[in-house]
Amino acid sequence: MIIQIILCYIIFCIIFITFIWFQTKKYHIFKKEDLPIHEKYFMFSRHDQAHWIFWKFLLGAICFWWIKTSLLLFSIIYCYLRLKILLWGMTLKEISEIQDINLLKKISQICQLFGKLFRLSFFIKINDKKIKLDYQKYLGKNYERDESKINVVSYITNHTSLFDCACYADRFPICFVSRANIKNYPLIGFLACCCGCIFVDRENEKNRGKSLQKVIEKQKKLYEKKDFVNICFFAEGTTSNDLSILTFKKGAFYSNLPVKPCAIKFEAINSFSIAMDVIDLLYSVFLVMTLPYVEVTLFIMSSFQPNDYLYDVWGKDMINNGKEKWEVYAEAIRDIMSFGSGIPKSNGGYRMKKEYLDFLRKGILPK
Repeated sequence: MIIQIILCYIIFCIIFITFIWFQTKKYHIFKKEDLPIHEKYFMFSRHDQAHWIFWKFLLGAICFWWIKTSLLLFSIIYCYLRLKILLWGMTLKEISEIQDINLLKKISQICQLFGKLFRLSFFIKINDKKIKLDYQKYLGKNYERDESKINVVSYITNHTSLFDCACYADRFPICFVSRANIKNYPLIGFLACCCGCIFVDRENEKNRGKSLQKVIEKQKKLYEKKDFVNICFFAEGTTSNDLSILTFKKGAFYSNLPVKPCAIKFEAINSFSIAMDVIDLLYSVFLVMTLPYVEVTLFIMSSFQPNDYLYDVWGKDMINNGKEKWEVYAEAIRDIMSFGSGIPKSNGGYRMKKEYLDFLRKGILPK
């Protein structure tokens, strides 16, 4: 009986890995004539082609899928049930309006536990790297250097995959600005709502305005120390391949309140990359499940409180060229993240990614 179960499992792995392999060929096998397009969109294309090895994925699936899937399901269901019991009888609307600090702290602790368990389910090891930076270039000589006096309202980071969320949630009591459809995911959606995530519908202009207002209100509460769960912004507004930091959206910077620049980094070329970049979410998750372990580095940089010097001196040329204050602030933070992590900047963004995806999935050549 046991032998039959093992054989069925191996056959399932062979079929599923074969299916994923053929479904993702367009993302890692490039035609020679298409190379200029892949190079143009280098911040989204795969650079780990040499490490897409079928038999390694298959062997990894046979060895690790059953362990990781079991751990992942346990993590999700355990934290889901703990929150359901803690918040028994409450609707999502009532949960979002909770004012009891003690109850909010209990919710936050469970959400942090979920981040840790989720990360461990994928055998992800985090290397924390705290970096003390001098911001005199951006803020002048007399800027506030004592971090204990800076009320950080947001963590700003680059975005590569679903696993970024787990790594940051493991380390800090935070919520995220997320795509609107996440709240409809089974189990995960409820966990995201309990964590206080702010959901944005990119296709709905009116909704985006409301979401920005929610972000600003929460940032002000954090600055006034009336809240303790910071917002983590994936300020690029999309995922990249971890080889560059894309341009930033305005949500995190519009309030002009203090932030903490961070960055997540892993090997994206000399091994199979865990970046989701253009791969479908589920395919990416299953492929990462085949890896023995994953090692990432979290760069945590000095807190940054904007002042007049940032806009009147460092960003003077940008302001004179018609840029808004939030754009100056965002570019300064992007500069800092790039310097602190060693990840170069690029001018890519969501629109470029959409063009590249249209080329990969529909064969539409970018203009």
